[in-house]
Amino acid sequence: KAHFARAEAYAAEKKWNEAVLEYQLAIRADPAMADAYLKSGDALLQINDMSGALAAYARAADLLPKSIDAKVKAASMRLRARQFPEAQKLAEEAIELDPKNVVAIVLKANALGELKDVDEAVAEIQAAIKIAPDEAELYSSLGGLEMQQKEMADAQGYVVGSNTGGATLGDVMRGKLGDLAGGKKEKGK
Repeated sequence: KAHFARAEAYAAEKKWNEAVLEYQLAIRADPAMADAYLKSGDALLQINDMSGALAAYARAADLLPKSIDAKVKAASMRLRARQFPEAQKLAEEAIELDPKNVVAIVLKANALGELKDVDEAVAEIQAAIKIAPDEAELYSSLGGLEMQQKEMADAQGYVVGSNTGGATLGDVMRGKLGDLAGGKKEKGK
């Protein structure tokens, strides 16, 4: 407890390196001290130790199964680390605890978008807009996802045959479109 108290004092003074050290000593003294993991994650972020923050937030989320804050922070770090399925799972757990948590909904949508489940990601952002219609960044997220959705549909149409006369992606990659792609192969070359 003394290390945790010292860590809190250092954090209040924005002495992040010292705070991290004291939080780590508090954790070593009591590995089940969930708040020390959560606060350690905050301090580690301040010194740009992303992998340390990810580990601290993940452990805090495990130790604090009812903490929306821990789950949202862990989901955010998982998303940054490109661990999309884990980010989605943590965001869903936070949403279970608070179905109107816009941050958790956006984290889930971002994870889904990265996992190429763009339709579901769009639905999530639309749900968040219903909860917080004044949040401008939700509309830009929605626009980005809708563009991604359109690009995927266009690419799918191209590969399925709408623009290629039935050519497959493999054909395109091997350059076997010939006349179908609008160019003619030159003989003798």
